[in-house]
Amino acid sequence: RNINYGPVSDVSASAYPAVGGIVGFSTGSSDLSNCLNAGAISVGGSEETPRSTVYMGGILGQTSAAVTIKSAQNTGSVTFNTVTTNVFMAGIVGLLDKIDSDISYSENSGPVTASGQANGLWIAGVLGSTGWAVCDYIKNSAPITVKNCYIKTSTWLSGCVGRFDSGENTTSKTVTGMENTGNITMKE
Repeated sequence: RNINYGPVSDVSASAYPAVGGIVGFSTGSSDLSNCLNAGAISVGGSEETPRSTVYMGGILGQTSAAVTIKSAQNTGSVTFNTVTTNVFMAGIVGLLDKIDSDISYSENSGPVTASGQANGLWIAGVLGSTGWAVCDYIKNSAPITVKNCYIKTSTWLSGCVGRFDSGENTTSKTVTGMENTGNITMKE
């Protein structure tokens, strides 16, 4: 079992940071089942070093290949506070957008908070955005908060999945058994 208890923080000038408690960016097919993150995940910075796109999650920031995540748990906070073009963030995975990916029986109980400035914000308790993943029996019990955050174009905000966009995907995927008990708040 992969476990992280320490904080993971990115305050560098990287244009495309991918930050996660277990894996920041996965470039090959991976199995991240039975993982636990209890460390705080954060991305910060300043207006002098704006970022292009930020990917962050308690378990995984982003992937470029199929990933299986089963029975994963995040209890650490996930916090964004900087200037960027787009932010994909959630308690488990920021962006899971590859064919044959699967997230199931996983739970977030760590608060997810965004502040700062972005063109687009995809934020949720479990999964920020996906178009290809099977999502079964996922749960969020933590607060999801957007505060003091200037969003120029769009915000996708949810307790479980921020945005499920099939786009060009014609393959049928299942989405079942989602549960949210956390408060969802968007305020200036």
